[in-house]
Amino acid sequence: MATILQTPAVCAITPFDPGHEQVIEFYYTDSQPCKNRLVITDNETGRVVYDKTVESMRLCAVLPGNILSPGKQYLAQIQVFDYDNNHSNLSEPVLFYCLASPRFRLLGYQNGDILRSAAVDLTLDYFQPEQERLKSYRFFLYSGDRILLSSSDTFYSSSPQSYAFTGLNNNTVYCLRATGETVHGVFLDTGYVEITVSYGELPSNAVFSVENNYGGGYIQVATNVIIIGYRLKNDNYRLADGALTLEDNYLLYHSGFRAADDFSLFVEAKQLPPGKFLTTGDDGFSLYIVTICDARYCRLTIGDSDTVCCVPLPIPRTENVEDKPVCPLAAAQLAPLSVPPQEEDASIVFEVKRIGGIYSLHTYYRKNPQEVTI
Repeated sequence: MATILQTPAVCAITPFDPGHEQVIEFYYTDSQPCKNRLVITDNETGRVVYDKTVESMRLCAVLPGNILSPGKQYLAQIQVFDYDNNHSNLSEPVLFYCLASPRFRLLGYQNGDILRSAAVDLTLDYFQPEQERLKSYRFFLYSGDRILLSSSDTFYSSSPQSYAFTGLNNNTVYCLRATGETVHGVFLDTGYVEITVSYGELPSNAVFSVENNYGGGYIQVATNVIIIGYRLKNDNYRLADGALTLEDNYLLYHSGFRAADDFSLFVEAKQLPPGKFLTTGDDGFSLYIVTICDARYCRLTIGDSDTVCCVPLPIPRTENVEDKPVCPLAAAQLAPLSVPPQEEDASIVFEVKRIGGIYSLHTYYRKNPQEVTI
């Protein structure tokens, strides 16, 4: 008399490309199976599209490629048989999706590319024919022998965003990579893209120290040269007479210096738009141009701290026909509110200092400093 074996349970099935062979695993703990039967049903029509029994002792069934269609939902069921011709009931159906393989790659980079910069901007190219949305993704930077050097946070977005790794060493091989996941759990991987960083270093002004070693018959030359790594968002800039003009652009210094302890920072600028115009990163500080009660201020914020410092922007002092200063309040009232009061095309100096963890902020036209310490 035949015995009914334990009913197996189909494991969760991650969406797959039906053009390729797929292994469907199941859970079963009764007597050793010698055969299994796989039944696939179209979830929309209820029609059985695949029903085949194969000899196997493994707890999995193999679905050949090109049996199912992409963009559709199916139900999978398993039945097992042992050597005594005992069999189980068909398992409970498990729903799964068939999706064509998506395109997931790093845009603009191929193996063997040479990068002429100390920074690499990574952008994902993702496309899936059945409109399967992207759920999350992450970027990785490896050494040439594929040791992880740095990685981004995990981005949870259906629209890929760019990410930059900076401070790359010259004449060095790196590997780039990104991974991701779709809303239905499809794992994505660009694979490793090997690039070589090779860029020319611009000459810097330096102070030389020359020492004549007459005993050894040679001259020793020493210099303190610091190469500051930088990059620009685009080519919308002008450099003339020692002044850099940016239009819909930014300048990022990413290597060559750091301020871990006390420091003084001087920034000279003019024609600044309202909003943030300088930042040293999430753990540093940021400077903004803001309007408070019809007056312009420079605002200093520090990392994630709630501390905020606001310093009035200096007002250009002009002379009237009697050689007396114009009232500063009147000058402020006459100036338009959309931009800082820089109608005379003068430059403002923004001076930030940190001493013993205490920040101070000055703003001035070379004279008449205004200061607040926080």
